[in-house]
Formats: sequence, structure tokens, C-alpha cells
Amino acid sequence: LVNRECCTACSTSSSLAFRQKEICKMWLSNLSHELTELVFTKLSMKDIFRLRSVCKVWNDTLGSSQFQLLYKQLHSPKDSWLFIFNNDNEVLGWQSSDNRWCKFFLPSDYLREWVTDGGIMCLKCFDPQVPLKDRLFVGNLFTGAWKRLCSPPDTYNWRTWVMLNNEVNGNCNIIFLCNSSGHMIIYNSADDEFLQRGLPQSVLGSQRSIDAVLLCSATPSGRIVHCIHGGSRSVYSYDVMLDIWKQYEAKLPSSLVFHCMNQGYWMDMPPKLVKGTKGQVLLIGGSTIVSSQGIQCIAVIWEFQLYKMEWKEMARAPFHMCSFMLADAKESREPPLLHVGYVGHGNLILTTISGCLRSMVYNVEQETWTWLDLPANLNWKRSICFLAGAY
Repeated sequence: LVNRECCTACSTSSSLAFRQKEICKMWLSNLSHELTELVFTKLSMKDIFRLRSVCKVWNDTLGSSQFQLLYKQLHSPKDSWLFIFNNDNEVLGWQSSDNRWCKFFLPSDYLREWVTDGGIMCLKCFDPQVPLKDRLFVGNLFTGAWKRLCSPPDTYNWRTWVMLNNEVNGNCNIIFLCNSSGHMIIYNSADDEFLQRGLPQSVLGSQRSIDAVLLCSATPSGRIVHCIHGGSRSVYSYDVMLDIWKQYEAKLPSSLVFHCMNQGYWMDMPPKLVKGTKGQVLLIGGSTIVSSQGIQCIAVIWEFQLYKMEWKEMARAPFHMCSFMLADAKESREPPLLHVGYVGHGNLILTTISGCLRSMVYNVEQETWTWLDLPANLNWKRSICFLAGAY
């Protein structure tokens, strides 16, 4: 009735003739709403972006929650997106199946922090009209639908920590940490309100600083947050609904390092927790493991085995790839400080080093390491990148 080539041809060129668009719209207008949605689900995300600008009817259809749910069900969650932020205040996205970068748009040009879960994200942005105040947005980069949170508290000194998105009912929770007071603020979208909760002494210990014990790494899994506890070198879980903290019995791997000195350069290597495609908890970070040539392994991946309460090594980055990234980063940076970043979602895990425009990508399912060239003009001082669900 209508083939994918017709729709794709109609959507992939900005210079198509008006006649071609009208023919395509005429074909689809003869279909039922349900069949039209099924036709659209055959298209790539890039084509859907373009189709939304054709007419209001298509924009409403492709932006509806019903279509988003249908698209999610028909597309593999392994087809993840990688997002980065550059010095031109632009967000660039890369999809593993397409292997190309495309530009996305934010509701504000003053991005400070961002967190995401399941394709939905929270943005923390400067408010240019009010000093020392932020604006918070929740929305979807793919659909362009954003909501500014009403009456947010003073979050300028609060760190945007993690987001938990319920894909069934569409509700989300966003957690902010206050380093000075030892408290959390949790935004609940169902009630559209902010709640303040304290951290128990068992979590804070003798430290007064949250940053000293709860590292930036936190990964959501349903209503549970898994995070790295720097003070005890272990992993904690937090149940948002029940307000319960629990410490894993297994300590972090002994070879895992948070920072080290390498050939005169100080390397900051904060480890990262990643949620796998099957819901398992993965850990990626630097290691004390070195090759016979003295090259340090900057990326090792472990899987947490719940039934054994231990971490098992899954993969280790090839030494020749680590050597290349280290050499390239040192050549491009004058300050003796290198930041190694880790990020992942589902089937893909990425390793970056500030100053190096090549990153290592590990495919969990295929057990392979490959290169990914990053765009120039990357903003290494901001949240560099993260991986999110396909919609």
C-alpha cells in the first residue's frame, strides 16, 4: 500500500518538490490511524524528525505518547544513542546503527547539567535573568516536547544526580544532592512536587561532604538507584519509594583505581556504573593492570554477580588502544591533568579521555572493542556524553 521507500524518500531531503509531499500525504490519508502509525514505525528516528515538519497531523501523530510507546515496543533497546555537548551550545547525537552524528535542540542555551533514563532527560540550565538561579526542564530530545518544572527550589548549589523514568505510566523521579547540608531533593512528576530527604548516618559516615562518599556514578533500575560509595569502596542501592539504603556486601574490585599518576600526568578516573540490557549492574573504570611495556589499562569492565555477591571481570580494553588514547590526549593538553570518562547504556560502553577525539566503544553482546571518532569542538568541562534509550 505504502512502502518504506516512499516515506523515506519523502522525508530525507529538504529540497523535495511540493508535489512529492502531497502524493505521500495523499497515500497515507487513505489509511486508518493505526496503519499509519505502523508505517511510521518502519522509519528511522532521523526520518521521523523530518516528517514532523511536514504537517500538523503528522507532527501530532509522531509526537503522541501512543506512537512513542509503539515505537519503543518495535525497536530494540540495544539501539542506543550517544549524546555530547560542544562549545557552540549544541547537542550532537550518534546512533550505533546509523553511525552518523546529527544535531538536536535544547529548550535553553545555558546548560549546566543533565541526567537521563529511558530517553527522557532532565536539564539543569542557568537562568540568564536571575543570578545564582537555575531553570529545570524535563522532556524528550527526540520529540522536542519539554516541560519547565514549576516553582523549583534553589538548586544552584545542588548536583543533579540521577533520574528514574517509569516507562509504564510515564512518571519520573529526579534526585538532587546538596553537598553542604547532606540532604537530597526528589522531584516527583506524578504529584509535581519536590520532597526533601536526609541521608542516613550509615551512608554519610564521618564525612560531611556527600561528594566524598557518593560519587557521581549512579545508575537507575526501576525504582532502585545503584551508586558507588567512595568511603567504603562498595556499592549502595537506594529505593526511592521506600526511602531505604542498602549496602552490597561485595567490595569494589581491588584493581580498580579512582586516580593515578601516569608518566608525569595526573589521571582522574572516576568509575561508572552501567545498567545492562538484561538489567544487570556493570562497572567500568581504570585499573592497576599494566602491560609488559608499562602501558596502563584505562578501561576494565566488571559484572556484578548477585548470587555470588562478587564482581567478575568481563572485558579489558586492548593495550594498544589505551596507548593511542593516552598519547593523543597528552599531546593535545598542556595542563598535567587528564580526565578519563566512562558512560554506557544497555549494550554499549564508551571510554573517553579529555583532549582525545577518539573513544573506545565496547559492545557487550559482540564482545568487541572499536573506535568512535568524536566531533571537534567538544566541551570537555561539561557533562561530555551519555547513552540513552532509542526513544
